[in-house]
Amino acid sequence: MLKNYMEKIVEETYETVIKDYPECCTCAQCREDVMAICLNQLPPLYLTTEIGEVYSKAHEMELQFRIRAIQTVAEAIEKVSKNPRHG
Repeated sequence: MLKNYMEKIVEETYETVIKDYPECCTCAQCREDVMAICLNQLPPLYLTTEIGEVYSKAHEMELQFRIRAIQTVAEAIEKVSKNPRHG
């Protein structure tokens, strides 16, 4: 199984950061737009279940990625809030 671990980091970060933006729409469209913007800006971090070493390295780098993810998610939330794609 191949998975982009960055998706998990961005998802978890979104759930935390969105609480600081109560005025922001949290509908599925806006949430997915924020996630897409973030994942296009952050480097992917692919993991396989067969290689435990890769997961270990990803876990070690997790803090660094989370810090960057927080900044990227906050910027994406502001961008989507200013230009939502729904009515």
